[in-house]
Formats: sequence, structure tokens, C-alpha cells
Amino acid sequence: MVYQLILSLSVVTIVIIFYEIKIKKMRSHSEQVKRKQSSRDREFFENVLDAVPDPIFVKNEKHQWIYGNKKFSKILKMDENDYLGKSDYDVFPKEMADIFWRKDSETLERLIVTENEENIIEDDEVKDVLTKKTPFITSKGEVLLIGVIRDITLRKQQANIIENLYRLIESSSDLYCIFDLNGGPQYFNSHALEMGFSSNIKHYSDIFDPSFPLDDLESSIENRNQWEGEAVLNNFITNTQHYYWVRIFKVKNEAGKLISISIVATNLQHRKEVEARLVYNSKMISLGEMAGGIAHEINSPLAIISGYSGQIKKMIERKSWDQEKALWYSNKIQDTVFRISKIIKGLRSFSGSSENEALTNVELEPLIKEVIEFSQDKIDRKKIALHLDVSKGIRIDCRPIQIQQVLLNLLNNSIDAVKCEDDPWIKIVAEEINNKVTITVIDSGPGIDESIKPKLMTPFFTTKDVGEGVGLGLPISKGLMENNNGQLVYLDDFPNTAFRIIFN
Repeated sequence: MVYQLILSLSVVTIVIIFYEIKIKKMRSHSEQVKRKQSSRDREFFENVLDAVPDPIFVKNEKHQWIYGNKKFSKILKMDENDYLGKSDYDVFPKEMADIFWRKDSETLERLIVTENEENIIEDDEVKDVLTKKTPFITSKGEVLLIGVIRDITLRKQQANIIENLYRLIESSSDLYCIFDLNGGPQYFNSHALEMGFSSNIKHYSDIFDPSFPLDDLESSIENRNQWEGEAVLNNFITNTQHYYWVRIFKVKNEAGKLISISIVATNLQHRKEVEARLVYNSKMISLGEMAGGIAHEINSPLAIISGYSGQIKKMIERKSWDQEKALWYSNKIQDTVFRISKIIKGLRSFSGSSENEALTNVELEPLIKEVIEFSQDKIDRKKIALHLDVSKGIRIDCRPIQIQQVLLNLLNNSIDAVKCEDDPWIKIVAEEINNKVTITVIDSGPGIDESIKPKLMTPFFTTKDVGEGVGLGLPISKGLMENNNGQLVYLDDFPNTAFRIIFN
């Protein structure tokens, strides 16, 4: 009995010892598992932090580095074993270390997040960085500093560009405005504010003079997302209107989504004044060239008047009055006076200013024939054959004096170009093509050399001899056509020299 009791106790003891050993083994295994798991977790998070493109570091309360990812080691140009456990004074010059220490102390002692812009050298390049330092308290109460360094070089460059662009726009003599997609105002630059745009503009259409045809503009913006052209804009401060070259376009963001409507406008007032002077000077030159022809045009009728009035005088002196013949002489004198009057009227009209002339609906044929009359004597003297082909009944909206100036420039250019040819001719054709009125001036010249074509409309470029031209005729004519909502173009597809003016 005692033996059995001793045996039972021995078994229990062995079982207890076994289970204690088992439990110890289980605990030991659990701790190993935990250690392995902890090691794997640490390895995972280190890999994650190493993959981050920003340099990251951790410091303890003694300002010693206890961690740095690969990007941070690259900046320092050190292996982590060379800086872990060390402070700034072990790595940087004293002046730099003093700055870092002071800024780190602010985070560690006051437990606040700090941000500092700094400069670093990476890959032999100075870079702007933003260092954000965040305090972190561990479960054991230890205060750590987690630092993240963000490269802001590109951001600062972009910010500087944006700032410079803003200053440029604000100081520009051009007008800059931004509107939302519904046309509501969002931004006006200084030039726009000086015109009183701030409180007077509820929609971008308000900047235009009431006479401006907005339908075409809004249709173009709706269908093509842009419009460009000359327009009269309101100055609400001075209650005046000024010519501007206006470009309106819809703006897209990086994703290609439309976000706003922008307007850029250049004041044409000075250009208009210069252009008006050039046009006037060009007119005076043209009038000088026509002086000989005009003298002939007037002298011939004067001779007719003198002759017929002399016949009437002789009849009176001889007292041989023939009423029927005297009436015939009188009618001829009157017709001749009308002819002279027409020439003088044309000269006065041509030499006058057309800068503020309104668009007028006129018949095209008389307008062209009046221009031909100015150059008829020159054409006759050079024995140039002139052919006129004008479709009947064509009317255009234009500033007649300006269109005459354009036609006269083209006609004079053709006369000068063909005057030395054996069989010179000029042809003027006016017609409607695709619902647009066109006037084409063609001459017997062989066309314009390819090397010259790009320079045709360039001011002061001329192929004429010195003293025969200053190279302003075509550029001025181009500007005048734009002022009449038209175009002046050189036609490549003609075997001879041909220019066309087009009324849109």
C-alpha cells in the first residue's frame, strides 16, 4: 500500500516535471517565434522605409541617430554604421551642427512639429529641401525625433516661375483676364483694373464695345475653344473705347479638362497711330506719282472748255448766233466740268483720313474704276493692256478709302513690275467665291521667287531700286485689309504674279 502510494506520487511528479519542461519549451518556442516575427516585421518595415524616395532618420534624446534609411545614408555619403549612435557634431562642421542641434532641440524639448527649408548637396548638385521633424514618445517614455527630408527643388523652381509669370502679367501693358467656364470673372491684371474691369464686368462679353458682333466670337469659342481678332474694348474709368488685338481661349488642366476662359489683349492704339501716319505718307507718295497723270486728266478737259467757250465767244462777236450749236457747246463744257469735278472729288476723298471711317456698304465696280482712273495715264504711257472683269451688282461692307488704297498699291506694284516687258498686261477680276467677295490683281510678271515670298509682308522689304520704294505698300495693305475684316494673300497657284484681297 505504501509502495503504491510512493509510485503514484513519483508518476505525478514526473508528469508535473514533464509538463513544466513542456511548458518551458513551449514558452521558449513562443518567444523564438515572437523574436522571428519581430525580426521579420522589422525587416519588412525597414524595406518599406528604404523604398521611400525621401530620406528618413530617427534621433534619440541625446541627438544621436538610431536609424536612417538608404536615401538618408546616400545623402550623408556614409554607411549607416558610420553615423548610428553619433550626433551632428560627429558628422558636420560645427557651424552646421549648431544649427541642426538648435532646431532638433525645439522638437525634442517642446514636443512640437517643426519644418525647415535647407540646402543640401546631392550628386554634386545643390538642392532645396524641406525637413519635417516630428516628436514621438515610446511606450517606455523615451522621446524620439523622426525626420523626413523632402526635395522641393523642382517645386521651388516652379513656384519661382509662377511668381515671375505673375509679376510679368501684373506689370505688362497687355490686358490679362481669367473667367470661369460660364463667363464669370476670376482674375484681372493691373492693366485690366486700370480700365475699371473689377466691378463693371459680370461676363467676359462686357469688356467689348456694344457694337461688337459677339455671336461669331461666342460661336468660335463654343466650337473651337478659341477666338482671335481685332476688337474695340471699353475703358470704364475714362469712358472711352480703344482698339485691341484680342485672343480668347479655353484653358485645360493637366488631365485635359477645361477649367477656365482666358483673355489676352494687346493695345493697338499706338500701332494704329503709326499705321495711320504710314498710310497717309503712302497716300502722299501715290498722289505724287499720279501728279503727272492728274495734270493730263485736268489739262485735256480744260483745253476742251477753252475751245468750246472760244467758239461761243466768236459767235457773239460775229453776231452770227446759232442757238443749237451754242447749246451743244454749252453741254460739252458742262460735261467736261463734271469730269474735272469728279477727278478733284476723288483726289480729296483719297487724300483724306479714313482712320475713324465707319464700315459702309458700297458697290464694288465704281470703287475699282475710280482707282483705275488715278493710274490710267501711267498705264497708257507704259502701253500696258488693262483688263477689268467685275461681276455686276457686287456690294461689300468696307471703309472705301482704305480699300482704294490697297487696290492702288497693288495696281502700282503691277505697273512697276511689267513696265519693261514686251507685251505687258494687268487684269483685275472681282467675283464671289464660296460666298466671299474677292478682288484679284494679276499681271504678266512671271511670279515671285520662292526666297522672297516669306518676306513679302515684312515692313521695309522691297525688291525695287533705291528711291523707287520703301517696302511699306504690302504690309500697310495687309493691315488695312485686316481693319476691314479681310485678308491680303499672294496666290501661288497662278502662272503669273497674282495677289488677292478677300472680304470675309
